[in-house]
Amino acid sequence: MLSAIKWNSRRSTREWAMLAMTFVVGLQANRQEDERKQRKPLWKHFDDTHHWDATAEEWVPNQDH
Repeated sequence: MLSAIKWNSRRSTREWAMLAMTFVVGLQANRQEDERKQRKPLWKHFDDTHHWDATAEEWVPNQDH
């Protein structure tokens, strides 16, 4: 089967290996970039857009947002 794939392929085994390695390296780079980005926790967005109203005893949206 492998010989049939190689025979029908327009690319050599070395080209396929290089493509696979490029793909893997690209995935690793994306993962590392995502880990470096500091994502704001979901609750932080809520804290930035709401405040605690002690008289009403509930969270109230900020007027400036």
